[in-house]
Amino acid sequence: MALAIPLYKQIRLIFAAGLKGMMVIVIGGCVAPLIAVGWLSLFDFSEPVRLSVLTKSITTPLAMDTTNMIGGLPELAAAVVVITGILGVMFSQFIFKLTLCHDPRAQGLALGTVSHAIGTARAHQIDAKAGAFSTMALCVNGILTAIILPFVFMIFG
Repeated sequence: MALAIPLYKQIRLIFAAGLKGMMVIVIGGCVAPLIAVGWLSLFDFSEPVRLSVLTKSITTPLAMDTTNMIGGLPELAAAVVVITGILGVMFSQFIFKLTLCHDPRAQGLALGTVSHAIGTARAHQIDAKAGAFSTMALCVNGILTAIILPFVFMIFG
């Protein structure tokens, strides 16, 4: 309910964002974990460790289940999700200033997509619009990642 009410109050703006908002979430949901895995591939980490990082930007329960399905380590995935959320919130204001991003909708999409629940909590502190867009991003990114990632690994894995 805490997330549903602000989301409902901003529903017109969310629908107005439509396809553009969804594309931001999809692109961010794909790019963020791939960059992390790219960094890990520079070092000698095992395959289960790399797989555990792929779910770093979705909520902890979804990350643990999805990581388990693709052959990663659910406990490590949970830790990575928490660390990602904290780091995302810590650096978000700096990144928003650096990129001159003052639009609460864009800030919310970024925080929800990359920093999941912790980012969404921060977005609600910034602005009601940011909180609503972050909630949407959190939900859409989590669902898409949890559904698509296991299929990708069934097909290519």
